[in-house]
Amino acid sequence: MKQKSNTAKWFWRSVQMSLVALVGFLVVAALGSDRTVSMERVVPSPFAADKIGAAVHFMSNWPRWHHFAKSAERLGFRDQPVAVSDQYAVPGALILLTVDPKDKPWKRFTLKLEVTEYVPYKKISLRLLEDSTGKITKLLDQVSWSIEIIPNATEGSTIHASVSGHTKSWRSRLFGRVASRILLNQILAADVVALGTIDDPLALNPAAAFQQ
Repeated sequence: MKQKSNTAKWFWRSVQMSLVALVGFLVVAALGSDRTVSMERVVPSPFAADKIGAAVHFMSNWPRWHHFAKSAERLGFRDQPVAVSDQYAVPGALILLTVDPKDKPWKRFTLKLEVTEYVPYKKISLRLLEDSTGKITKLLDQVSWSIEIIPNATEGSTIHASVSGHTKSWRSRLFGRVASRILLNQILAADVVALGTIDDPLALNPAAAFQQ
């Protein structure tokens, strides 16, 4: 009987010590220094790189491969949408992404993005400028996305997607250390798997798209 009592005491003491250690670790993680967190995804596609690239090139395709995106528009003078014939990606372009979660207008928000690098049909890099809800920008700054489409040697292509950001609050510092993939999955707006299934990209006045 005494041996069982000692075993129980040892067990609960171990549990208490583990909890104290866990709380200590979480406090240190939350109060520690800010850091850059990043995540990459690699997704194969059976379709040619130029088809996947066209889905990135023309804004009309973006709602097909962004989670809950309602529209994507390239902005021009005074942040007004440019003409339909000019709705395609170019270096330095500003893009307004309207996100409508599950068709719930009260949850709708917008992201204003800048194209920091663009190689037509091959690679696009984006930087977050504004978040209408402030949810992302309260957690992270220097948020950027990158999507690169690489042709395979035989057939199909491979999509490399990445997202990164710099922590700026105790919540992001905590999740950045203990669950960075969960944090960044909420921020990686691109549905890379869906992008890899697009074999019929829409094009609005394709001829105009190459009159740079």
